[in-house]
Amino acid sequence: MPCEYRPYIFIVKFKDPLRKRELETLIKICNSFENKGHYFIFLKPQVIYSPIQLLSAFLMAKELVEEHKKIKKVSIAFLLFISGQKEIRKAMNVGLSEGDSETVLVVFSKLGKKALKFLLEEESLKDFFHSIEEAFPRTSLEKIRAFYGIKEEELKATLSETKNESILKCILMRMARVKLEFL
Repeated sequence: MPCEYRPYIFIVKFKDPLRKRELETLIKICNSFENKGHYFIFLKPQVIYSPIQLLSAFLMAKELVEEHKKIKKVSIAFLLFISGQKEIRKAMNVGLSEGDSETVLVVFSKLGKKALKFLLEEESLKDFFHSIEEAFPRTSLEKIRAFYGIKEEELKATLSETKNESILKCILMRMARVKLEFL
């Protein structure tokens, strides 16, 4: 059965570096979207490698929230999987932080692109944005490998045909390890 949700990826520039109060307000706004079935998650670009990685983390997060009552928000569970961390405090480091002036916004929604853009324009999020552009962040393979701690030997062990496939497999393995922690 195909997934009803689709990831939409935006590069966001804030009007000013985020202060604590603005950060808290943005988190509240994103939580209100989540309560309506739209998942707005801000991420550091160095953790984003592929739409497959993003969708896998999202599906694992939804499943975790539905099966375990310890974690109540899909966005928090998503940060655990996308970061490859089992501790929430460490996983939060890949999300939005005080002082950020640019970030990536990943939205998982059943809405089509036009309806989603309307939602972004109409809601109070736009008050924070200097600009928002649909784009996939281009992070170097070195930064991706450094963030996830992927060594050359591990890449070779995947027996993949391409380096991109090897890296994706290594990232997905880290996400699977997080899921095993909750079984």
